[in-house]
Amino acid sequence: MSNTRKPATRPSTARKVTPRTEAKREAALDSGLRITIDGEHYDVRLGDITPALARELRSHVGLGPLQLINQTGIDPDIDRLSAFVWLARRLRGERVEFDDVSVTYAQMLSDGFDVGFPEAEDDPEA
Repeated sequence: MSNTRKPATRPSTARKVTPRTEAKREAALDSGLRITIDGEHYDVRLGDITPALARELRSHVGLGPLQLINQTGIDPDIDRLSAFVWLARRLRGERVEFDDVSVTYAQMLSDGFDVGFPEAEDDPEA
C-alpha cells in the first residue's frame, strides 16, 4: 500500500478583507477626540497621526497619541489639554512649538469648553 493521502490543509493566516472588516478598520482610524475651547475646535483622529508626530509627542509628554486621547477624554487637565491642542494644530499643518501652546483653567472652566468626539469628515466621493 502506498501512502497517497493528501496532507491536511491548514487555515490561511492571511487577514480576510470583507466590507465589514474594512468598515471597522475605517471606523477605528476615524476615531479620536474633539476639544472645543472658546468656540474653536481641535480635532485629533488616529488615522491622521504620523509616526514622526507620535514620536515628537512622546518626547514632550511621555505619552503616545492614543494614551493622550484616552487620558484627555477621561481626565482633562491643562497639561494634557495643552498637549492635545498642540497635536491638533500640528495635524492642521501649523508649525507651532510645544511650549508656545497653553490652555488655562479659566479657559477650561468657561462655557466655551467642551470635550467630545470629532464630527464625521465629509466623504469627497459622496
